[in-house]
Amino acid sequence: MEDGEGKVERCVFCNERVAEPARVPTVFGAAAVCRSCWPRYRQHVQRAIDLFGVQQRTAVAADQAA
Repeated sequence: MEDGEGKVERCVFCNERVAEPARVPTVFGAAAVCRSCWPRYRQHVQRAIDLFGVQQRTAVAADQAA
């Protein structure tokens, strides 16, 4: 999206227009996150890391038990 000042994107969380977003990786490519939603993004990523870690430990424990 273009604005009079240049390229303007929308935050993936709040959908607000952001002139200078943080670019974050997603499974669909890079996405824009505004500064006010940045803590929310970090929390989202931490939950995914925690979930993957739990699944990883469960798989290792299952292999060891077998």
